[in-house]
Amino acid sequence: MNNPPLLVVTAHRMKAVIRDFLPRLEEAGWVVRVDVPEKQSFSAPDLVRVTAGATAIIVGDDEVSVRYLESAPKQLRLVVKWGVGTDSIDADAAHEMGILVKNTPGVFGGEVADLAMAYVLGLSRGVVAIHNGVLENGWPHKEGISLEGKTLGIVGYGDAGQNLARRGFGFGMRTIFFDPYVAAGEGGVARASNLEDLVSEADYLVLTCPSTRETQGMINRERLHKMKPSAYLINVARGDLVNESELVSALREGVIAGAGLDVYQVEPLPDSSPLRQLENVILGAHNGSNTREGLLRASAKATEIVLQWQRENLL
Repeated sequence: MNNPPLLVVTAHRMKAVIRDFLPRLEEAGWVVRVDVPEKQSFSAPDLVRVTAGATAIIVGDDEVSVRYLESAPKQLRLVVKWGVGTDSIDADAAHEMGILVKNTPGVFGGEVADLAMAYVLGLSRGVVAIHNGVLENGWPHKEGISLEGKTLGIVGYGDAGQNLARRGFGFGMRTIFFDPYVAAGEGGVARASNLEDLVSEADYLVLTCPSTRETQGMINRERLHKMKPSAYLINVARGDLVNESELVSALREGVIAGAGLDVYQVEPLPDSSPLRQLENVILGAHNGSNTREGLLRASAKATEIVLQWQRENLL
């Protein structure tokens, strides 16, 4: 008699709601292991250790590299990325080894857009500075910026970018985007002819695009200097889209007015990061997708991917 297939869940956010999905998985014959250490991401050697014996794994930002795949369980056939970005997975190498890689697109667009607007509002009205001033027994009156009529520039017009455009319209903003893979916007959203035009026009430049060879390091010294001195950069996508040291210099020198960052080149953000010393930055902790509704939506989709794969492979 064959042993039941093992599913290992390392995605720490799915682990938080796994009880809602265990009955369906166990009824289908899966043994589900979630008793792995609580970590933001696993390195390849650690991932090999915690996924021993797995037929399928549901991962977060874990290192599913060639280094992992070459030492992965011999019965591993399915890798599900909980979330959208697959930049930590070597999908080509997995395909060559007969391992299917899937993600859960279309589940966090609204959540990411909400957080981006929170940064827009927080930066434009000095919410954090006022909050800190009141905590220190002050009563600050910080002059803010009205959003109506300002230009919201969106880099990447996928699910999150489109949701953000709709929110920008709700605040009366002029909304434009650039995405080389999307020919036109909808509902009055204009498409910039190139990234340089978008960068120079935006009052709020928001990154919602994936990390690829083409986009990594796209926000560098040259493009930061093309932004308006009054403009703000907001990154709710991936940390490696921005050259962090060049952003720090631009913020210190007043090249741009400020930034809202939910993601970084190294996460968690190191204690020694100079970003922690800047007053014109709002710092997040990679929480764009972190709502109860979003967790359940992504976990339901990941569960369905596993069950669909099982049905198709008559496991």
